[in-house]
Amino acid sequence: MRRCVGKSGQLILASAWLLVGLLGTVVVAQEAPTKTKAKPFNFDFAPNPGLSPAAASGEMELTASFHIEQGASTGRLVVEATISPEWHTFAITQPPGGSQPSKLTVPAAVDYRLTGPWVADRNPKVVASEVFQHKGKPVQEEMFEGRVVWTAPIELTAGVKAEELEIPVAYSGQICHDKGGCIPVNKPKLVAKFAGYDEAPQTAGEFKAYDGELVLRGKLEPQVVKPGGTATLTITAEVAPEWHVYEQANAIGESINKPTLFVVANSAGWKVGEVKASAPAKAPSGSSDLPYYSGTVSWVVDLQVPADAPRGEVTLSGLLGFQICTDTNCKTPAGAQFTVSAIVGEADSVGPALVQFKEGTYKEAAELTKEMAASTAAQTATTEGRATAAPLPMPLLIGLAFAGGLLLNFMPCVLPVLGLKLISFAQQGGESRTRMLLLNLSYTAGLMVVFMILAVLSITAGLAWGEQMTHFGFRMTLLVITFALALSLFGVWEIPIPGFAGSEGSSKLQKQEGYTGAFFKGLFTTILGISCSGPLLGFALGATISLPPIYTVVIFACIGLGMASPFLALPFVPGVRNLLPKPGDWMDTFKQVMGFVMMAAAIFFFSTIQNEWRIATASLLLGVGFACWWIGKVPMYDPLGKQLTAWIGGAAAAALVGVVAFNTLGPPDKSVALDWQEFSTAKLKQLQQENRTILVDFTADWCVNCQTNLKFAIERSDVKQLVEQNKVVAVKADWTNPNPELEATLKGLRMRQIPVLAIYPAGKPEDVIVIDGILTKDQVIAAIQKAGPSKVALDNARPAAATTAKLDLSTP
Repeated sequence: MRRCVGKSGQLILASAWLLVGLLGTVVVAQEAPTKTKAKPFNFDFAPNPGLSPAAASGEMELTASFHIEQGASTGRLVVEATISPEWHTFAITQPPGGSQPSKLTVPAAVDYRLTGPWVADRNPKVVASEVFQHKGKPVQEEMFEGRVVWTAPIELTAGVKAEELEIPVAYSGQICHDKGGCIPVNKPKLVAKFAGYDEAPQTAGEFKAYDGELVLRGKLEPQVVKPGGTATLTITAEVAPEWHVYEQANAIGESINKPTLFVVANSAGWKVGEVKASAPAKAPSGSSDLPYYSGTVSWVVDLQVPADAPRGEVTLSGLLGFQICTDTNCKTPAGAQFTVSAIVGEADSVGPALVQFKEGTYKEAAELTKEMAASTAAQTATTEGRATAAPLPMPLLIGLAFAGGLLLNFMPCVLPVLGLKLISFAQQGGESRTRMLLLNLSYTAGLMVVFMILAVLSITAGLAWGEQMTHFGFRMTLLVITFALALSLFGVWEIPIPGFAGSEGSSKLQKQEGYTGAFFKGLFTTILGISCSGPLLGFALGATISLPPIYTVVIFACIGLGMASPFLALPFVPGVRNLLPKPGDWMDTFKQVMGFVMMAAAIFFFSTIQNEWRIATASLLLGVGFACWWIGKVPMYDPLGKQLTAWIGGAAAAALVGVVAFNTLGPPDKSVALDWQEFSTAKLKQLQQENRTILVDFTADWCVNCQTNLKFAIERSDVKQLVEQNKVVAVKADWTNPNPELEATLKGLRMRQIPVLAIYPAGKPEDVIVIDGILTKDQVIAAIQKAGPSKVALDNARPAAATTAKLDLSTP
């Protein structure tokens, strides 16, 4: 004879089901490694569900390293932060009374010591805060976007080997979204390892590039400047006869030739003026498509010291990017880093300070120029677009919050669960008015629990409406739950909560809605609802930013009551039992239809997962589907022990699939990714003319073997080290879509399939090395070593040995 599980058993299984959902979030959070670099699915915030996918993965990756000058014990300790788009962090010099400043701490040790303060590689963007005030004035927020590098000078103790040294660095600070919402960032165990030797700086005030065919000289005058005064930074370029250098510009543009880039990256808070040339440039002629200078030219920029600048020594730094050409030939674009020390003092000094140069790259100067231009544009837009609005009266805010909550019931996010609520209305048609009220109060209780949690998070963590949707773990949990609910509505398995989503095979008791089922429906409806921002909510929630915490609680409570109001009012409608649809066979059909609606919700949540995680996510859903099927094979009337066994087995299987999928099918480690360039025959020809060794990976998104090669043979740490050491240029030939140029190149290699890895030796492109099929890391390394280094990057590089048209590296 069939028997049903008791209420205690049902509650235990319900708790287990909820725990599985919550564990989905915890498991994803635990995927973040303990290394210094965070995985893309750390728990992060953003202001609303309309954020771009890039912003939705808000994070700050931190790496640390140190460099020592060749033949010396001095060097630099470097911490690099990479910040997600639409997010920012704050400067070490962030004024008090505002956002949390970045803080870098290095413990004292006998092997090394810091000899100076941390300095950023560029000026922060400065914006007046709309929230924080200090002494009656808005706090100036000093922020960095995209990427920032902090550097501090260090000195090693005599006898210490840099290669064996590790320097611990602790970071604390926060990142915030441009539209609101912040996350604390604490990295107490960053480890800086030796990253190589720096060349000793050239003679102070002078830098020779291109074997002396371009000489840079620099000075800052005066060296001692009083607060409110102005110093002039001058960089002079002297070009050898028959050569010329191009006009300075604030952007690269589309020209073949490269303009001179002059960026004062870190001005120590001094105001940087416009860069001016000492003479007009010559009009483009011959092969030059940019204005240029022959002989000698100077670029001058005025630096104004703030009137309240503190006394003492400051370091100014920046980057130069340049290229020199003749009428028929051009050198590869190059760069130079520059630093100069100045003193803020009581009186001006007439003596200059000489600029110190080090080798840099044009790419660094171009990236910094782009970042500075974007930062300036964003700061201007923020300043011009900022508007202040007077707070709305509290009664009006309450009314807007209530109405906004009511309208949430009609948002597409909650429709899947409201379909289940409609079925419960049909079941309530035969109930007393008192039981209807109690059931809907239970539904309201679940709903209000979520809203009160949101209120607390808004007060304590600055969490805005919809920010939960920016958590990778939260989106993943909703995806898993909606997918599992859809399978339940299709009858694959039964949720052990009376009346939550019982199918045709459920017992009568299981079909009948209970208070627990109503509570969880309210809970889940609200969680789905916060992924939509309904009308009127923006006004009510936006006003809470400047209101005391108690008002935030009131506003969120009113939104919840507004959302629950139709259900609370229903029992008091005259003749309501006659108005509600009667229970019948139609309910099972309707429930299955709602399964498709729930599956559509799951597809929506799947679409919010970043592309690089979708294969792993689909694999996890396969595991969840198997778990639901496994659990569904044990009927609800079987003994509790048997049901728990099925639950534990199914959950374990799903967890195992998820762990394996996210550790093997996710994106490659960014630390070993090569700096890929896009393939074209023109690009290939250009690199060959520059005497570059070129590694071309012929691949496609649909090619499983190609992705296997990339993950396990090409993008490996020792492969990347060899590529960088030999100055090999990595080119990705993507055949995901039709590409005639790519196909023609493959035919030229006598290949008609992929994966193919082709390596063109510098100076001998006809001796291309071709390896295909499933590759090993050793094969790739052997091929790169055989091809030899790029000749352009190494003055004394030996010619690469001749190679055959196709190299068989299948055996050692």
